[in-house]
Amino acid sequence: MISPFGNITIPAFAVTHLKLNGNELILYSLIYNHSQDGIHKYFGTINDMMEWLGCSRQTVFNTLKSLISKDLIFKENVYINGYTSITYSALLPQAKNVSEK
Repeated sequence: MISPFGNITIPAFAVTHLKLNGNELILYSLIYNHSQDGIHKYFGTINDMMEWLGCSRQTVFNTLKSLISKDLIFKENVYINGYTSITYSALLPQAKNVSEK
């Protein structure tokens, strides 16, 4: 459940450089907000993503698949205390070009 005090910030480059919109923009921003330092990762569940996007499970999977295929997010299986979790990290392709625009 999303905290009533929760929020995400949409990075300007996601709109101007990456040309994201709709579900891709929101999901990329959600993951970026948790992983932009290059150390931390997004550990949220598919249900969390569904709630943020206000969409179905299948739409979340399709959106993740699209962002992964565009090399904008990285999916990783991590093992913590004997359990497998999936994490996501936002990637910043062509970082040099983003800062120049």
